[in-house]
Amino acid sequence: MEGEKIIYGINPVIELLRSRSREISKIILSYQKKGKDVEIIKTLAKERNIKLSLRNRDKIDAIAGTMRHQGVVALVSEKTFLEVEDLVELSFEDNKEPVLLILDGITDSHNLGAVIRSAEALGVAGIVIPKDRSAGITASVGKSSAGAVEHMKIAKATNIARTLEYLKKKGFWIYGADEKSKKDVYYQSFNGPVGLVMGNEKEGIRTLVQEKCDFLISIPMKGRTGSLNVSTASAIIIYEIFRQRVKNKEEKSIDKDF
Repeated sequence: MEGEKIIYGINPVIELLRSRSREISKIILSYQKKGKDVEIIKTLAKERNIKLSLRNRDKIDAIAGTMRHQGVVALVSEKTFLEVEDLVELSFEDNKEPVLLILDGITDSHNLGAVIRSAEALGVAGIVIPKDRSAGITASVGKSSAGAVEHMKIAKATNIARTLEYLKKKGFWIYGADEKSKKDVYYQSFNGPVGLVMGNEKEGIRTLVQEKCDFLISIPMKGRTGSLNVSTASAIIIYEIFRQRVKNKEEKSIDKDF
């Protein structure tokens, strides 16, 4: 398979099989690997007529390029990325007020995978990452996301600042996470389509990108830790957005009953 990539780890390979998001040429299992998860992989692979191969652990170490593979490796096609315009169109098909996550230069693959995992679990419609100045969607990202990357729509953008301008024209309100902002996330209303911008692990959101945001918000800190990991911060803010929406729906339902 041209442009073949590696996916490794129990959960990433199971989600890869379930999502049908990529072509899979082969799955390689360790001779020593047993258990319920292995049987799930074998069953899903059989359903899709995907070749299974057994190898010793040293061989799998060499194929995966890491010892973190959990005895499972898949050889797959490259992930398909959307254009931003297509991502926006698809996001409105599922929700009149979609939430998109825009990542301004997250370069650590573990952080990127963890962000994707939280975003997928909490209901984000899609993610935009820069074509440059960003970690790629690698096997390490797949492992850190526990396979969530296979279920997430992702677009690549040449210019994040211009992308935010485009999103605003499409009706999105843009919120940027900035620890220096005095606007508490818990007192910010998230109405309408939302674009949430999260910045680089060390530098945060770039100035040019900040200037395109409608609002800058922060997470109140009560302890001695000065800041949060970007994946943790993303999860907190995304959860708050959807918490407010559930609450608003419940309040409207109660009003109708009266």
